[in-house]
Amino acid sequence: MDGYAMETAIEMLQDMCPIFEYHGLFTADELLSISNALPGIYVINTLNAADVQPGHVGHWVIALVYSTFDNYFKRECVFFDPLAKDPHDLNVNIDTFIASHFSNYVRCKYQIQSSTSVGCGYFCLAFCYWTIAQNLSLSEIMLKFSKTDYFKNEVLVRKLCYEAFYLR
Repeated sequence: MDGYAMETAIEMLQDMCPIFEYHGLFTADELLSISNALPGIYVINTLNAADVQPGHVGHWVIALVYSTFDNYFKRECVFFDPLAKDPHDLNVNIDTFIASHFSNYVRCKYQIQSSTSVGCGYFCLAFCYWTIAQNLSLSEIMLKFSKTDYFKNEVLVRKLCYEAFYLR
């Protein structure tokens, strides 16, 4: 999925649920320009800007930033990668962004997408939809997925994206 399709779908989600902030689509190195990670959705391509080429868009992940209930200024992060990689395994700039803004973050504990799949954008959009439109936690979302049947998982997210965002 290219950046235009991702951005269009996220904007549709924002129209459905205007209470959340969408901060934009970033390449890994562009994250370093963020001085204050405000609550909302950050769509991240794991490539640096110089590495993005036509037909080679890299891998999509999501950083969902929110304020804690007891302190608006304390920020926490849910890092969603359907391949279940740590930020430091993806790109040093993503790791720097996470480490510099959050003392703690949660992430996927197990892989839900095949390593050979190009459907990461669909997984990320499904995560955003379930989090924002249905107010589900990461653990509740992960229960929707098989730990072993990646094809079934891909069908699930593509069907959701087709129905919610008209994406094929």
